[in-house]
Amino acid sequence: MFSKVTILEKVEKNLIMELLNYNKKYTKTGKLIVYLGLVCISGLPWWLTNYHTYTSNTIYSIYSVVILAIAAGYIKYTTKHGFWETILVAMSSHQVALIIKFIKDGFEDPTNHNLAPFEMIIYMVIDFIILLISMFIVKIVNQIK
Repeated sequence: MFSKVTILEKVEKNLIMELLNYNKKYTKTGKLIVYLGLVCISGLPWWLTNYHTYTSNTIYSIYSVVILAIAAGYIKYTTKHGFWETILVAMSSHQVALIIKFIKDGFEDPTNHNLAPFEMIIYMVIDFIILLISMFIVKIVNQIK
């Protein structure tokens, strides 16, 4: 017979192994949590700034893209998700963060971001290039490992 202590030890050991087992794909709930996390992490530098308080938003955009690339690289490194799947999820989460920024700035002044579609295309291209570089770095690291 198993005692309560050994059963709890086995459950605890299985839970720890489950948490540490990065070599599986996320469940649907896990994917949603990761997606919302990417939206929040990549959007935070934009959301904390006011549209009219800075003359150039370049530094906040760089922070946002770099944070996104690091987070996506970590996700790719620790899971078995595909190369393109990770890039597309990261790009779409950054676009959602950008749309939230447009909405936030639109409440302050409706004339902000009157060229929003062009901003989205520009950020999509920048995201793709940076994420592609990030994914290739992760691929090289995985091959070395």
